[in-house]
Amino acid sequence: MKKEKPSYVVSQIEGRVRLRHPILASEERVKTVVAVLKKHKRVLDIRPGARSVLFMYEPSLKLSAVFKELENELPELAVEKGKKNLFGISPRRLESRILLGLLGFSSLLGFFERGKLHFLAGAVFLLLTARHVWVRREAL
Repeated sequence: MKKEKPSYVVSQIEGRVRLRHPILASEERVKTVVAVLKKHKRVLDIRPGARSVLFMYEPSLKLSAVFKELENELPELAVEKGKKNLFGISPRRLESRILLGLLGFSSLLGFFERGKLHFLAGAVFLLLTARHVWVRREAL
């Protein structure tokens, strides 16, 4: 049975892992994560980002040992982050899907109907997009 990756690992491909967790908004905790990663000789590069840490590693690195060490240093990482909605999708991903769906719906209405509904769908899309950009302005 394949072991599930920790909830703070948002992206993992061979040789590259991105960690994201609310506690990484703190500069002190990011420094702790960087210090733990620097202890491992097979970690090639570490790039702190906006509430995340990206690191590159050699394929021979045992990630499970790194994750365990991170959780020992920062026990908050082991706590399940984020809230899931009714569909089991994170709020951020749900918001993105709603935006894409609304864009498609507005475009479809633009082809078949030139009335108020098309305008309303476009206006709602623009408002949600503006909110989306405003909330994530620090990451831009």
